[in-house]
Amino acid sequence: MKVFQWIALWLMVGVVWGCTQTIEEDTSRLTRLTQHTWKVDRFLSPSNQPISDGQLTIQAIALRGLLFEFQFSGNVRGLDQLTRQVVNQGIWEFKDLEHSIDVRVTGFSGVFTIIELTNQKLILETDTGNIVTGK
Repeated sequence: MKVFQWIALWLMVGVVWGCTQTIEEDTSRLTRLTQHTWKVDRFLSPSNQPISDGQLTIQAIALRGLLFEFQFSGNVRGLDQLTRQVVNQGIWEFKDLEHSIDVRVTGFSGVFTIIELTNQKLILETDTGNIVTGK
């Protein structure tokens, strides 16, 4: 009898895991991008090594103090993490069949390749010129 209980338990675990995987895959990139605010956690070099604050410009460091809100309407807002007040804003749109994001805000614009976009993680890659090169 215990063998059947273990088999039933593993089948239930598999079904639950399979359902969560399906939900993640079925959620559109637009929904995943717009249902959260995003913050810059760190900058990485092209070889995936962390870039220290000493190697970043003030503008790059300031990005880590913002939350980014991508809206369905195509607007993007940079919010102060503490006050939630809008610090910067502009527009965004998908490019390359939703494999990259074109962001244009006051004082900055760039096209970011989407490396990973899940409900919990957004990893972008771009050449940011004089701010920092990397991810």
